[in-house]
Amino acid sequence: FASFVFQYYGLVIDLLNLGLTRASEIAGPPQVPNDYLCFKDVATEMHHPIRMYTRYIDKVFMVFRFDADEARDLIQRFLTEHPDPNNENIVGYN
Repeated sequence: FASFVFQYYGLVIDLLNLGLTRASEIAGPPQVPNDYLCFKDVATEMHHPIRMYTRYIDKVFMVFRFDADEARDLIQRFLTEHPDPNNENIVGYN
């Protein structure tokens, strides 16, 4: 029974992290599931920033891919929420 509870907990964590749409795109249809870390086509892989997702026991690994505008917007939103008045973290934001 403990293994069922742990697998159910993992499924809930996966769905909360990915959302139903991206989770079903990564998993594939029930009749023909995708291979591990593979998508059915390139268009499905490229239309969402989450490119790779895997969970091993209690560790979650995600790989994101952003274009230049999305990356700049993400950095600006982060710096708006966490200002750096002394410019100590300015290195690497070129």
